[in-house]
Amino acid sequence: YHSGGLLVSTDVGLRLLPLSHPLIRIGTLLATNLTEKARKWIFDTPKAHHDFLAHFLIRRGRADLAIRDLNGLSLETYIDLCIRYERTSELENLINTHGGQVVKEISSWGREEGGYSAISAIGLYMLGKDKIDCVTRLVGQLMSCGTDEGLVDAIKLASLIGALDQSGG
Repeated sequence: YHSGGLLVSTDVGLRLLPLSHPLIRIGTLLATNLTEKARKWIFDTPKAHHDFLAHFLIRRGRADLAIRDLNGLSLETYIDLCIRYERTSELENLINTHGGQVVKEISSWGREEGGYSAISAIGLYMLGKDKIDCVTRLVGQLMSCGTDEGLVDAIKLASLIGALDQSGG
């Protein structure tokens, strides 16, 4: 405590956070189990800070609040949180409601490494969670995206769906 605030060490040096800072309030409210009051502060946080706030909430064991309440998360952060915390229903909802936009935005992710693209990895993850109908819709979205990469991903995922159908799994 120093001059009406908390002195914290960051990767860019020491910073003085006033005790009125929203993160201090959110952290304090969560620590005292006043989640609904903390959510009011979470909702008031500008969308530009939602990715940062998500990491803050995760460090406090509240990934549920990050996924549910932060509608300004980047697509990459949202997908990462859904997979990391096994929130398949939220990921399935994203694919079902915004699939075409999602496919266009992330179709190039992961291609530079030469392995599976991010969209293929998402499809594989969802197949592993027995969300075959969702992956089938994703294949359709990939086929209609009009790119060679999308078609390659669609063929890979469709082949896996076909193999699962043949094996009865």
